[in-house]
Amino acid sequence: MKSKLVTPQNPMSPEEIRARLIMKKVKQIDIARQCEVSHVAVRLVIEGKTVSRRIRQAIANVIEVPLEVIWPTSGATPNLGDLSKTYSIFS
Repeated sequence: MKSKLVTPQNPMSPEEIRARLIMKKVKQIDIARQCEVSHVAVRLVIEGKTVSRRIRQAIANVIEVPLEVIWPTSGATPNLGDLSKTYSIFS
């Protein structure tokens, strides 16, 4: 499978987020339990249908990609050092 470089200009799709979670052997229900929310809330955040900074941060931590790279329009101010980095979704 070809590796995609993830940057703030080329963010991750919901499918790529799910794939990365699978690669890390983490289920959406695991994120939900950690954040004390429903699995539906996690799915809606991944699909971009709702916003929860707490759920987004939990996902970012698990898949080891900065929040600002996954969701560049999250309202978070990215660290300029992070903007020069790229992240492969297939490590």
